Amino acid sequence: QSPAYLTRKAQTQAKYLIGLKANSVALSFPFYTGTVTSTKIAAGDRTPTPERLGAVLQVFEDAGLRITVRPLMDETSLGGLPEWRGTLRPSDLDAWFAHYKKFMGPYVDVAQKHKVATFTLATEFNSLEGDPRWESLVHGVEKRFSGEVGYDANWDNYVKGRIDMPV
Repeated sequence: QSPAYLTRKAQTQAKYLIGLKANSVALSFPFYTGTVTSTKIAAGDRTPTPERLGAVLQVFEDAGLRITVRPLMDETSLGGLPEWRGTLRPSDLDAWFAHYKKFMGPYVDVAQKHKVATFTLATEFNSLEGDPRWESLVHGVEKRFSGEVGYDANWDNYVKGRIDMPV
C-alpha cells in the first residue's frame, strides 16, 4: 500500500479512537525467526518498514495520542506448542542478541522521531529473561530513545515473583 493510503487509514483509526474518548494507542507488528534455536531475526511480509511505521506514527502523534510501539515475534515458524516465543533457545546467544539489536534499531529510531511514549523492547521471552545481555541492549536503546522502554512478561511468570528484565 502507498504511504498516502496508510495515512488515510491511520487518520480513520485516529478519529475513531478520539471519538471513543481514547487518549492512547498501541501498535503491534510482527517480526520473525526461524526455529527456537535460530539466531536470526527478520522482517516478514506483514512487518512494516520503519518508514511505513513512521507514516502511521505521524498521524497518531498529530492526533495527540500517547503511543506505544510493541514489536511481537510471530510464532508461526516455531512449530506450535510446546514451542513458542517463551521457549527460545538460540544456538548462539551473542549472535541472537546482536541480530535483535540490529533489527530493532531502526524501529527505536522511528519511535524516537515520532515521540512515542513507550517502546516495548520484547514480549514473552521467558527463556531469555535474566540474561545479562539485556543490560547492554536496553542501555543502547535508552541512549537512542527518550521514552519508556518496556518488556511484556507472559502471564505465567508473574506468579513466580519478580521478572528479571532491566526495564
